[in-house]
Amino acid sequence: LTMDLQILPLGDQSKAGIRGVNFSGGQRQRVNLARCAYADADLVLLDNALSAVDHHTAHHIFDAAIKGLFADKAVVLVTHQIEFMPQCDAVAIMDEGRCLYYGKWNAEAQGLLGKLLPITHLLHAAGSQEAPPAAPKTKKNAQEGSKEAPQKSESVQLTLAPTSIGKPNPGGPEGPAVHMSALKAFFIYTRYGNFVLVGICFMFFLAAQTTRQISDFWVRWWVNDQYDKFPAKRVQDSSATKFYSLVYLLLVGLFYLMMLLRGSSFLWWVLRSSENLRRKALHNVLHAPMGFFLVTPVGDLLLNFTKDQDIMDENLPDAVHFMGIYGLILISTTITVSVTINFFGAFTGFLILMTLFMLSIYLPAATALKKARAVSGGQLVGLVAEVLEGLSVVQAFSKQ
Repeated sequence: LTMDLQILPLGDQSKAGIRGVNFSGGQRQRVNLARCAYADADLVLLDNALSAVDHHTAHHIFDAAIKGLFADKAVVLVTHQIEFMPQCDAVAIMDEGRCLYYGKWNAEAQGLLGKLLPITHLLHAAGSQEAPPAAPKTKKNAQEGSKEAPQKSESVQLTLAPTSIGKPNPGGPEGPAVHMSALKAFFIYTRYGNFVLVGICFMFFLAAQTTRQISDFWVRWWVNDQYDKFPAKRVQDSSATKFYSLVYLLLVGLFYLMMLLRGSSFLWWVLRSSENLRRKALHNVLHAPMGFFLVTPVGDLLLNFTKDQDIMDENLPDAVHFMGIYGLILISTTITVSVTINFFGAFTGFLILMTLFMLSIYLPAATALKKARAVSGGQLVGLVAEVLEGLSVVQAFSKQ
């Protein structure tokens, strides 16, 4: 597992499975062999354990594990690689469930295999077993060899070099590889919801807040009799009260209509944006090459289509909706008070600058803590789920 631990982002502390890295077939075989070695059982059953690895790794496993770690144990190896037969204590040749031969590896067993296996398989096995080590090349031969087979050397480099899995992401072991600013993220969210629809929604937000402010001002004008509808000495006057109350009723009705249009347009926008983003993400995943799934943990994909999708459908629309409502209320209230009290505008500007300064300090730390909480929370939930799911297996094998 030396090369595998070098490739994994956190070495032997890497998380594998649904929320972790994906293992190849050879890595799964080697991890299972390591688990078998740690189990320290007297009888070891290896069902085609050398099939998913390359030739060099298969010989390394056979020499270091089967003949090394399992040297004092009874090992039953099921394999089709006959180059290992001469090193076995006993060989059993099976054909469709029938044992045709059992004993030492000799000419009889080799002849029997010659009748069962194709000749190409035997020639390949014999060549891999008897091939002498390559002689050192001279400078001239090395140059000719590099011209003749550039692809082979490249494949060897790609096999031995650590892949992109081994490079930790800047945001942590499970953090995103690409960080996007909040402004750019909101721009993408807006673009997938249609800019025209966003503009209409913003106009309804402004209209609703404007009608609300006008209705509040109208109450003030009503109390002060801005239009001189009441007689000089008579406070109670049915025609004046009817005039002011009717206008106020119309303003309140218009405000409720703008609220309805504001909510409908906003819901249309966020639904359209969420559906388009989900459809785009699903299309990209379904049309991604196979290499994408080899370097991308399945847990990240599941997280994007479950928790992240839920945040985009529930939390983000609520945050944007309340920001639009209370932001306009704050702006309109500030303007109203500043018109009445002149020096309040300068004081408000100072408060805005201080608030922006404090947010510039608080938001980066809060964002980092939120990301750490999301990562650690997912790991904790996954650990508890795996423990509860594996309790029956642990009890069945008496490994409490």
